[in-house]
Amino acid sequence: MDQPTPPADAAERPSAAARLLGAGAGVFALRILGLGLGFGLHLGLARWLGTEEYGVYALVWSWTLLGASLSRLGLPDLAVRELGANPGAPQTAELLSTARTAVPVVATALAAVLWGAADFLVELPSGDPFLCALVLMPLAAWVGVQEAVLRGLRRPLLAGLPDPILRPAVTASGLAIALLLAWPRNASTALWISAAAVLVAVAATTAMLARARPAAAPSPRQTSHREWLLAAAPLLLLGISAVVQRRTDVLMLGSLAGPREAGIYTAAARYAELLLLPLHAANVVVAPRFAELHRHARHDELQRLARGTARGVAVLTLPAAAALWWLREPLLGWFGAEFTAGGAALGWLALAQVANVLAGSVTILLAMTGHSRAAAETGILMAVLNVAANAVLIPRYGITGAALATAASIAVGNGLLAWRVWRLLGINPTGLGGWRRSG
Repeated sequence: MDQPTPPADAAERPSAAARLLGAGAGVFALRILGLGLGFGLHLGLARWLGTEEYGVYALVWSWTLLGASLSRLGLPDLAVRELGANPGAPQTAELLSTARTAVPVVATALAAVLWGAADFLVELPSGDPFLCALVLMPLAAWVGVQEAVLRGLRRPLLAGLPDPILRPAVTASGLAIALLLAWPRNASTALWISAAAVLVAVAATTAMLARARPAAAPSPRQTSHREWLLAAAPLLLLGISAVVQRRTDVLMLGSLAGPREAGIYTAAARYAELLLLPLHAANVVVAPRFAELHRHARHDELQRLARGTARGVAVLTLPAAAALWWLREPLLGWFGAEFTAGGAALGWLALAQVANVLAGSVTILLAMTGHSRAAAETGILMAVLNVAANAVLIPRYGITGAALATAASIAVGNGLLAWRVWRLLGINPTGLGGWRRSG
């Protein structure tokens, strides 16, 4: 007697799970390597430049990343969502054409504004490091767009190579050459070397994308630049709020307290960011899958994937957070004796990232399921809370005040995002309990 044939989607599940697990392991390995390279690079920069010049480097880099995020116009997240749910040659070509038309122009204009306003933003000890932003910002914006397209085309391993791996490796090589040739030990030297490294990353992503793009095919209807940009607008707000949330503390410390304090705080933040490795690696892999499951109304699978991702990330993160909190001052001493002043700040930042991880992949869930506006609204609220708290706490508590402000905004914001996922999607994004909205 013939055995019944299992449904197609049921037969696909083991292979899909196996592909996700395999891709997740690869991305996780790349993230470990990339974070190790990036952390080693910043450790070397801090020891080579000293506290104040390292603070200048951190400030200019943070302003550059803020401008690059604005310049991308929300297109990276749109690429992951649209190409992940419906990959195809016409969509890829149209989206890249829109980005190629708009992103470099916006990035160059913002870089020029940043350079012109540098004297009002921070008092610099020497040189004109903001001049480098004119080159660095458009390059950083474009490499982010191309990496997102690779992720949308289900090439997370390729996307994880140029900026996280290649860029810090090339930067470290450039710094070694600078040391051998006795170039000036200042932030400007380090930033120009970083710009050259980002240019190498742009070349690498361009070559990878040329090989990964699907073969050209006729499009029944071409989407205009205006339509792509309008679709990306809510995602732009989400991106702005995310980068403001990440960079407000450093930027406001630089303006209110000076480059030295910004440098010490940046060292503490680099340690805290290590705790996000499992979450970021998981998000890279599951984001296109979230979009696909939602598009096909496979809600039970979406719930299982969200919960499993949150639990796996928590298992990897919580022990590391406890160790980081306990050893915070000796670890900061690796950057230099002055950096141990950031011990209390590192403790608060570690607790903040625990709250971030426990909430699950909330922002990605909303962005990949068509609820970017809800994520953006909450992100803007987090950013406003962060700015207000930093303005109040930095003048009184300095570095520790910046960490307290950031921790409070992260905890409140992620709680609100988890609640919005539950209300809008009816699923529990955390790894806790079995609560789920009925109906």
